[in-house]
Amino acid sequence: MVVRLDPPPNVLQMDETGTIRVAGTRIMLDILIGAYKRGDTPQEIAEGFPDLGLAVIYWVIAYYLDHQAELEAYLTEREKKAEKLRQYFESDPRNKELRAKLIARRDARQSGS
Repeated sequence: MVVRLDPPPNVLQMDETGTIRVAGTRIMLDILIGAYKRGDTPQEIAEGFPDLGLAVIYWVIAYYLDHQAELEAYLTEREKKAEKLRQYFESDPRNKELRAKLIARRDARQSGS
């Protein structure tokens, strides 16, 4: 019997914005690794992303574990950028008014349920 060993497929790609995604999808590395770090099993992650398949989930986790230092730096930088954006949008008075309206609408729906 001959067993052919192929290198892993090119599962992850960096897009033009510098975001690492699962190739051919809009699913970001941040999301999958975030779920893994929260304690979700690969099977649980696959349930949330059934189009990816379990093998892809395992490959992404294995890649993360093999490149943890550099990917943690990438993820930390993305978190910093996201926090800056959140602060920017929350500081805009128009967004504060919209947020207040949305919260009031949500609360009204919840109290009416």
